[in-house]
Amino acid sequence: MDDNGIARTTPINVDLWLWQYEPTTADDLAVLLSNLEREKAKKFINPEHSAKYIFAHARKRQVLATYCNIPAQELVFDLNGYGKPSLMHGPHFNLSHSGDIVALAVCTDCPIGVDVEKYRSFDQGIITRFFSKYEQRALSSYSGTDLSVAFFRVWTRKEATIKALGFGLSMPLDCFDVSAGHKAKILHIDPTYGAAADWNLIHFDLSQGSCGALAIQSRGKDINIKLCADGLNSKLTLQHVQKRAT
Repeated sequence: MDDNGIARTTPINVDLWLWQYEPTTADDLAVLLSNLEREKAKKFINPEHSAKYIFAHARKRQVLATYCNIPAQELVFDLNGYGKPSLMHGPHFNLSHSGDIVALAVCTDCPIGVDVEKYRSFDQGIITRFFSKYEQRALSSYSGTDLSVAFFRVWTRKEATIKALGFGLSMPLDCFDVSAGHKAKILHIDPTYGAAADWNLIHFDLSQGSCGALAIQSRGKDINIKLCADGLNSKLTLQHVQKRAT
């Protein structure tokens, strides 16, 4: 109870790790990956894409190792039927990378999804092919640079939600509506995936012309977000974070 006699629940704590890709570190970090991850890195035709994959997944291992208290290279990930990785005795986590940006969200309380995207040109046909009718109407009121910003707000919010649920693209993108404005929110969702009021969407902007979103089925609990980058040479800063969606 607080001083007014209102019951308060324990907030959900989320650690948000952010990095900017450093080309000189990829070879050193490759030793942290599993054989399967190294084989996947070799399949990229573009060497830079391979190096960025190594960087992102090695950073993920370095961070999760601190939560699990075991060496990074000894972490073993399980995959669900849709390809989402998890740790049997570790925290919930989710990884995203776009361009030179890498984001990792970690939560000990419940599943979480994160998505980051750099602002760039995009195929406007994506809006009509994949977004809900509500989102299409919302985006029709934007043009030029404002349309690009609003598009990536919607995209990151939808991706983060799908990743939190762990269903991958088997979950139709048009079965739920998210806001296109600066305030992130799920406005409607198929009851199969829970009630809209159970969800928190959290928007953040990055210093390198990027935006992102966190999605968590918090069921009314507050969300505490901690920005982390200790000892891993992050060059990124948050310009804005909407800490709690209401």
